[in-house]
Order: sequence, then structure tokens, then C-alpha cells
Amino acid sequence: MKFVRKIFALLICATLLTAANDNVATSVAHFLKIGIGGRAEAMGGAFTAQADDASSLYWNPAGLAVMSSPQVMFSQTNWITDINHVFLGIAWPVSPRFGSLGLSLISLSMEDLEETTEKQPEGTGRKFPAGDFQFGVAYARKISDRFSVGLHMKLIQEVISFSRARAMAVDVGTRYTTDFLGLKIGMAISNFGTEMTMGGTDLIYKKTDPYPDIGSNPNVNSLLEPKSWPLPTSIRIGMSLQPVGPSGMLNPGTATLTINADYFDPRDFNPYLNLGAEAVIFNVLALRAGLVNRFSANFEYDDAEGISNIAISSSLLGDYEQLMTFGFGLEQKLPFSNTVVTVDYSYSNIPFFSGVQRFTLSLKF
Repeated sequence: MKFVRKIFALLICATLLTAANDNVATSVAHFLKIGIGGRAEAMGGAFTAQADDASSLYWNPAGLAVMSSPQVMFSQTNWITDINHVFLGIAWPVSPRFGSLGLSLISLSMEDLEETTEKQPEGTGRKFPAGDFQFGVAYARKISDRFSVGLHMKLIQEVISFSRARAMAVDVGTRYTTDFLGLKIGMAISNFGTEMTMGGTDLIYKKTDPYPDIGSNPNVNSLLEPKSWPLPTSIRIGMSLQPVGPSGMLNPGTATLTINADYFDPRDFNPYLNLGAEAVIFNVLALRAGLVNRFSANFEYDDAEGISNIAISSSLLGDYEQLMTFGFGLEQKLPFSNTVVTVDYSYSNIPFFSGVQRFTLSLKF
């Protein structure tokens, strides 16, 4: 019970910290906010309470504790402007008494960028790489037959040209199951960690003389001093209900229907209300759809002071943007084997850009 109290204390503190630093565009490592998996994203990212596969490493690490079989998941996302986002997750339920372990890898990559300068705005002819990386180790355990907790420790790195920044972060999640129509309640704090500061040879400005009055040394390197920026800490609170299925009002035996709702509040942008549904037929075909409601912000701009006021509607009846998602999944057990293969696909609508497609392949042993 002491462990449970510590987990709840951490969740409360992180929640207060997130609420106190709700600043638009004041964080780094935004690749951490790109959703994982065709299954979850097809439901609009409303997956915090339902999380029960290897993608729990991203959505809610407590979901690892309810897994009964080891799983390997590979997910590839065709992100905007030809950016490639890849996730590899490994989940291993060791034993009911010990709990579950997990490993995660996330990579974001793109084509080399062309260098431009003030004197050469069309390009210098030099190209440089840029990308992001995350490696994580997770542990989850059932505290009781209804309640589970999870912890995900992460190393995060951003690289651009000859400069890089690193940070450590933790995700903490809880999951509770009730007897009412299979209702599940989940909560997760993500990316709670250290700040990131760029460093590297790109920050060497030019050779100068620090004491020109006495003529000391005109060949001393000047080093730009970058500012530290926090990670995109966020909080998710979700519910999952199964009105059709073994725990539902109807149980046809050949189909299930799950309905999810998530509240997602990032520290650096408007909050979201995510809604999603999943219909599974004969345990083979899954049809999914979702709706993302992002509360709009009104900016007041002043030529002298820039953006001076940001008013975010807190009412569900206020102004908000709606983004549609949909997808499907196919699951099949291999002949003469206990291995189950799952293929998931999702399509997400993003304003001002072409749609985002996700492809996920999972192997459950």
C-alpha cells in the first residue's frame, strides 16, 4: 500500500505541475506527442483506459500488467512533410506475482536539411541531419485483481547537425476495472522529467578577442549559451466501456463493441477530448473510428508586444476543432503455432496537411 500511495502522490504532483505551466509552444521534443499504433490512433487516441497491448508503453504503462502473453509490436507512421516515425515495443508478462516488463524504441527521421544563412538564404550547398530518439524501460504490476500501476523510464535525445540535447523522463499510469459493463478507468502522466539544453560544435560562434582593450588573444572561440526547455509533460484521463461483449448488456458471442473517452491536457497546447469506438467481429476483424475535439484558443496580437493574451475555451459547448480518424485491424492465429499476428491501420485527418497513415504489425506469443 505504501507503493500505491507513492504512485498517487506522484500523479497528483505532476498534475499540479502540468496545470501550473500551461504555456503554448514552450516545450521541446515534440515527437513524444505523436501517437503510437494503428489501433489506438484509429480511435482518436482515446486509449488510456483500454490500453492492453505493447502500445501501452506509450499510452498508459499500467496496461502492461493486464497482458497475458508476450508481444512484439512494430508501428510505422507517415508523418507530415515526409517525416518518418517508427515505434518498436516489447512487452513481457513475467508472472502474476512479479508483474510485466517492457522495452520501447522510438525514432523520428527525415531527409537531410539544407543549410541556409543570412548571407545565403537560398542555401550554402551543405546539408545536415536531424532526428529524434527515445529508449525506454517499463515495469507494471497488478496491485489487486482490479487495480494496476505502471512506470516507464525514458532516455530522450534530439539531434540537429552537430548539436544534440538529452533528457530523462518518466511516464506513470494507473488502471482500474469495475463490474459495470466492463468499465475501465485509466490515468497517465507522460514525459515528466528533466529539461533539454542543446550543446555541440554548432554553438561555436566565431573567434573573438575577449579583452580588446589590452590586446590579449584575438583567436578565442565564442560559445552561444542556449536556454533550457522543458519536455511536453501531459496528463491523460480516460474511460472505456463495453456495452456489447462478455461484460456488456448484450453478449452475442460473435462481436464486441467498446466505447472510449479520453481527456488529454498537454502543458504547451490546448486540451483535447478524444472519443473512439472499436467493433470486433469473430475475434478476427476490428473496425474503428474516432473523433478528436481540440478546444480552440483566441490570440490577441499586439504589434509591439506580440501575443499578449490567450483565452482557451473550457466549455464543451465552446469553439473547438474536430478531427476525424478511422481504421481497421485483422488478427489471425498462425497454423500449428500459438503465435497470433495482428495488422492494424489508421488514418488521421490533420488541418493544413495531408492525412497521416499508420501501419502496425504485432506478434503475440
